Amino acid sequence: MEGNLSDARLRPVLDLLDAIREMLMVRFSEKRDIAKKWKGTLNLGDYQVSRSSDNRAEVKYKGRRWEVLLDEKTCSCRAWQVKGLPCVHAAAFIAFTRDNIWDSYVDSYFTIDKFKEAYASEIAPIPGKDQWVHIDASEKIHPPIVKRPIGRPRKNSRT
Repeated sequence: MEGNLSDARLRPVLDLLDAIREMLMVRFSEKRDIAKKWKGTLNLGDYQVSRSSDNRAEVKYKGRRWEVLLDEKTCSCRAWQVKGLPCVHAAAFIAFTRDNIWDSYVDSYFTIDKFKEAYASEIAPIPGKDQWVHIDASEKIHPPIVKRPIGRPRKNSRT
């Protein structure tokens, strides 16, 4: 059931929940491994930044160019406006300024610390069904008896 819920979704609820739990355990572990590799540096050597003012620049890469405005947190590629964190063009400009105070350009939601915090929780493994304590209940639980009235159901008026 690893990585695919298509088979598990047709099974009983407990099996489905167990499959989801297993998938979450794997995903959290993968995300923690990714975060361990991050050193917090960027490779922006191929981007050329031409400043027109302290907060405005033209960023060139492979024959294309984009306008970046730091004060307005905008780039002509529009990725910064849409995603809420600086695009690679804005990152090149910020790194070029040697300011590197990313906190003023990025919401704390996007920091590595927040990412690590999001996936820091552990999902504990649980024993399989074959290891559960079996309780022999003498009384069986049945679904409730539903009594439908005779005839066609009444319509609710809209007035």
